Amino acid sequence: MNRSGEEGINEVLATILLVVLVVALAAVILSIVFGWVVLQPKSAYIPPRVEVLDVGGEEVISLTSKGGDPAVLTPGNIGLYSLSMYLDTPGGSEKVTPVAGVDTRNPGQTLYIYNDGTALWADYEFPEGELSPLPPGPVTLRIIDENAQLLVYREGLALGGGTMGPEPPCTLGTGWEIRNKQDYTFEYELRVKSSGDIISKGTIQPKKVIHLWYNKQSPYRAVLDWESGSFSGSDEKENTNDMCEFSRYETDFPGGGGGGPRNLQLLAMED
Repeated sequence: MNRSGEEGINEVLATILLVVLVVALAAVILSIVFGWVVLQPKSAYIPPRVEVLDVGGEEVISLTSKGGDPAVLTPGNIGLYSLSMYLDTPGGSEKVTPVAGVDTRNPGQTLYIYNDGTALWADYEFPEGELSPLPPGPVTLRIIDENAQLLVYREGLALGGGTMGPEPPCTLGTGWEIRNKQDYTFEYELRVKSSGDIISKGTIQPKKVIHLWYNKQSPYRAVLDWESGSFSGSDEKENTNDMCEFSRYETDFPGGGGGGPRNLQLLAMED
């Protein structure tokens, strides 16, 4: 029996399979490079021991690292994990600023958060000099992994002699992230798809991420429309996670840029 034709068929099939694999691999690489697929990085493991101390009649918050992952605290430092700290009060959310030279948070280190009347500061050293009161009443300390854009630690505190129940007061709603991956400014509008209610609208600067809280509980879909000159587009996401109220805040874009149709990217925040 003549089987000479079967060898030719096997060679053709092998060539076709090889081409398909190369095309699929190229598509995956292009999707990552141009931002069509966003790889969610691993978030930091941060287990602090949090205490409220009395310093000259004023309160100071101490955060002692019990282990976990090393991290950086200032933009521009090279590190897998970049942390930001926020103190949420009934009047809004305020970011804690590391003093000069406070660049890292490593296992065993203690940070002291205090108010000098101008801002909230974090320092390795026990604060000296005249301090101002921290916001009184129930507050929430949040630690954000800026690379992964995830909440890695949250604890409720009672300051100024206030009292707290088992859980801090919380108004539930939903959170959104709008990421500008480009080097130019966009005008945007974020709205609830079903009703058309405006969640937020305005301008987002280059290489910035805007975090928004909206007083509507999940689930619902939101639509983001954006434009910049001759560029325009839209993105749509569903939010199925409720989270406590916080004020809007803005951070640098975590990672490199990317082209493609989604110059602005809409993400639902997780509690």
